[in-house]
Amino acid sequence: MRKTISVNGIERSYLLHLPPGQDSAHPVPLLILLHSGGGKGDDLEKIFGMNGLADREGFAVVYPDGFSHHWNDGRNVERFRAHRQDIDDAGFIAALIDQLVESAGVDRHRVYAAGVAEGGMMAHRLACELADRIAAVAPVIAAMPESLAGGCFPARSIPVLMINGTDDAIVPWAGGEVRVGSRALGRVMSVSGTVSFWVSQNGCSNTPSITDEPDLDPDDGTRVRKQVYRRCAGSVEVVLYEVLGGGHAWPSGRNSALSGTAPAAGRSNRDADTAALMWEFFKNYRLERLPPTRRESAP
Repeated sequence: MRKTISVNGIERSYLLHLPPGQDSAHPVPLLILLHSGGGKGDDLEKIFGMNGLADREGFAVVYPDGFSHHWNDGRNVERFRAHRQDIDDAGFIAALIDQLVESAGVDRHRVYAAGVAEGGMMAHRLACELADRIAAVAPVIAAMPESLAGGCFPARSIPVLMINGTDDAIVPWAGGEVRVGSRALGRVMSVSGTVSFWVSQNGCSNTPSITDEPDLDPDDGTRVRKQVYRRCAGSVEVVLYEVLGGGHAWPSGRNSALSGTAPAAGRSNRDADTAALMWEFFKNYRLERLPPTRRESAP
């Protein structure tokens, strides 16, 4: 069901999927799934098959729409209206959470955010700004915008799961300029730098456990390596699924080309089920169990 909410005088829209039999007397977890740049919430519902998993596992999914098809993720790209007008997308998501907790039977302690590409960059921003409302995030084929990192001070420890392709030609593994064709779309940190950022924020051990995941489809030209950083504050984890040889694509058995990027998407991994990986990660965390971040007192 498509609904709207007014935030800062702007009408914002979203698509909501509730599991069968859900009622307000039994609050359910909520997954906020953020679309890629140039897209809309409907795209993710059609492409990635999250609703079926939500029905089986008993959680709600909301697919918000960006402002003029984009999220104000912190890259400051002048060509995007959401960036040019400094749209308060974190405020939109906060208001949306409040509305769904009040009216749709959502459990405020089990709210999670994931996003793909630009939506993943917005998920990084939500981890920075809404760690008091969101219990974990999962950015996919996305890295931390360079201009965002310096002002990122999460209110709580925040579990982070990342999935990135080493051969992503749009969001480069080594960091630098995001590019779609000849268009330069702002700068991001490297994937390893982004992981290190969250490891540091969460006070984790710098030494990950590393495992190679089963190569279920040898013909896709990719492999998946999992890195898990533990011994973090509040027993959270920072996890990276490194898709060796993978491009700008959501790993799954589905074709995951994104709006405006299909020619440059590269190889798509067919071993991993991204939706299932996310949910297995998210369901371990509740907001009230995550410790506040300790800050040095001002002199």
